[in-house]
Amino acid sequence: MLLYLVGIGPAVNSLLVRRDASRDITAEMNPYIGWRLTVTQSLTATLIALSIITILTSWRKRFLSPNSRVLLVGGFVFFAGPIISAALDVFSSSWQELLTAPLVLAAFCLGQPPPIKRTISDVRCIARIYVWGSLLSIIVAPDWAFEQLTSAADLAIYRDYLGLGVGRLIGFTTHPNLLGPVAAISLALEVHPLFRLRGWVLHSLAAGSVLLLTQSRTAWFCLIALLYVQRSHARQRHGIPTFALFMTCVSLLAAALLVEKTQKLLAGAMSEGEIGTLNGRTLAWDYAMAELRQNPLTGYGPNLFSIEYRMEVMRDPSLFWVGQAHNQALQTLGAYGIIGFIGLISFLSVMLVHSKRLSRETGGLLLALQVMILIRCLTESPMERLGGLSCNLTLMALNWALLLSAQEHRPPGNEASLPPAPAATGTDGSAQRIEAAACRAPVSRSPA
Repeated sequence: MLLYLVGIGPAVNSLLVRRDASRDITAEMNPYIGWRLTVTQSLTATLIALSIITILTSWRKRFLSPNSRVLLVGGFVFFAGPIISAALDVFSSSWQELLTAPLVLAAFCLGQPPPIKRTISDVRCIARIYVWGSLLSIIVAPDWAFEQLTSAADLAIYRDYLGLGVGRLIGFTTHPNLLGPVAAISLALEVHPLFRLRGWVLHSLAAGSVLLLTQSRTAWFCLIALLYVQRSHARQRHGIPTFALFMTCVSLLAAALLVEKTQKLLAGAMSEGEIGTLNGRTLAWDYAMAELRQNPLTGYGPNLFSIEYRMEVMRDPSLFWVGQAHNQALQTLGAYGIIGFIGLISFLSVMLVHSKRLSRETGGLLLALQVMILIRCLTESPMERLGGLSCNLTLMALNWALLLSAQEHRPPGNEASLPPAPAATGTDGSAQRIEAAACRAPVSRSPA
């Protein structure tokens, strides 16, 4: 129940939000009105209440594994930075936004996670709701489904790269850069052979179409990383080293850079204003670094790049679209200082180490999802604004659920949970290792 609530909640909110095509910042201050506000507040209150109930009912009954304890401690180290910064900031955000994500993480760690097969099935189902719902919104309400570009400033910032003339697909989210990662995860889950179901080809085509229509370049890079890590893991199991594949790609890229035509193309692209400023991201980086220099330890506070900050500090209408630093490290440094940055590095390291250890049980899926988070940290702030029901919290919660299910239900003979690899006949001893692993695997005595 908790997983589906935190997963589908943002989709419900996106159906209720009042979008303004003029991109007036005052409309962003009150996106919900009337009964819509009551519904969204009720969903958030239900999420918090369900998390607290799970924690209280599992506090004494649940025996945490070492990995769960490490993940829980790492999460609280990460969330300590925002809480300390908010306590010292008189303009801090509401405590509800700061405590929602820690409560959800604690509920996931303390609650009994379902088997990894069921968790993967649930995550696939949640991702399909966003994918098919967004495709359906194109037919039912195309003006609502796509991002409306009505001014020259919008066209400069939100470029229609495919040239379709309808903007970028938003669908069941509030921004194309949020729908893009969801579609990338959906496509990676559909094509992954682990517990794959019938109809995966149709779902893969739908996820690929949504990913293309979002025109999210970060999500495109995330998909490449997802598929590369998964395929590299599969090839490693078949005896092909990942390092050789990596060096081959690097060699091809270096050879392309030696071509004179490629060099001229890159030089021309870097001379453009959009590329030189990374689509305006460097301007947000300057503000974040300025706040870090003023408050090195705790930063500006959770309200960095909030609506009030943009109106009172930035005071530049052309920069009112900057709602984050578009880099997780700089966002954390500017908002929560060095204390928050230490927590960020600690939590990312914990998740990366656990994902690496459990990559075999999930066929490289967990490691690929963690790499996706790291890529998004370069151009976005995926670990920011985790309060309430948001897509950032959804993406993190899906990752937590898969991580906890995999480590709690780690089978002794974990080769059985993966697609069978072809028998090796070389002289490197791989066939003997596969045979020995099969002998060590426990024999099922159930009637099934």
